[in-house]
Amino acid sequence: MSTLSTLTEGSTLTAYRDVLFVGERYQTGGYYESYPVLFDIGNPGAVTKRSGTVSPNYSNFAFAPAGDYMFIAAERSGATYWNVANLAVPQPIGTYVHLLGSYAWSVAISGNVALIGTAGSYLNVLDLSYDNSISVLGSIKTATVVGDTTEIRGIAVQGSLAFLANETAGLRIVDFSSPGFPILLNGYGALPAGGSAAAVAATESLVLVADSVNGLLIYDSSTVRSWTGAQGRIWPASPSGGGAYDVKVRGNYAYVARGAAGLDIWDISNPYNPVKVGNFLAGGFSPIHITLYKKQLYALDGNGKLYVLNLVP
Repeated sequence: MSTLSTLTEGSTLTAYRDVLFVGERYQTGGYYESYPVLFDIGNPGAVTKRSGTVSPNYSNFAFAPAGDYMFIAAERSGATYWNVANLAVPQPIGTYVHLLGSYAWSVAISGNVALIGTAGSYLNVLDLSYDNSISVLGSIKTATVVGDTTEIRGIAVQGSLAFLANETAGLRIVDFSSPGFPILLNGYGALPAGGSAAAVAATESLVLVADSVNGLLIYDSSTVRSWTGAQGRIWPASPSGGGAYDVKVRGNYAYVARGAAGLDIWDISNPYNPVKVGNFLAGGFSPIHITLYKKQLYALDGNGKLYVLNLVP
């Protein structure tokens, strides 16, 4: 593992085409601003931070790449995107501010639509069909009670379904097969007592939630259209305690960021009885946000550190 201490406070990260996109937060005048900074990761043994930031500096909280574009959930600036055909000089194109549900916290791409989750618990579906132009096709409220504990903090896509880490509102599911009229399904993934869904990842038939109170949770997503009301997870039967803040899946392995408890690696080939095959906790490693790229895992500790970890497997 290598550690870079060149950030003020890292809040989000995504790797694409040998470049790591990081949201770097600063406190200014009693509030926080977030700016995009880029790291060259073509040689993971010698990761380097580029000087300066991409201008104009929209507040950025989540990144999602698609072809020659990078789409950004840009907090109070709404949804913005860049042309990244030439990653030596990314070009901001435009911003769409008027999203339902306040600040934009999360983003995912599916075909010609972008899904943007907000602090006010709305999922906005944006049309990406036209070059240099984005517009809202439809929106749906996903939590009955809206507040600072029911924000949409993560989105995972499985076909035409969006699975949302909706904090204390649990795992919410939206059908966006008709992008102009997204539908909130009646059933939802219930959390253990006191839980809060911080992040979500999906495979073909599973959804994994990082619960900031109860750790990793696994749900069977193959029957979600028949769920009614609160739906229990398939694992674990009784959470053992300890929070999880991010989760990523590659093949049969789930990588779970647990802050001061390190990085857990789970074999989920049998999701009813997953096996923890590793925990990495060394040298002050404290992952909060993670992303996988090639043979490395990149992590932020939510403060000033960026970690580069070689993966085995």
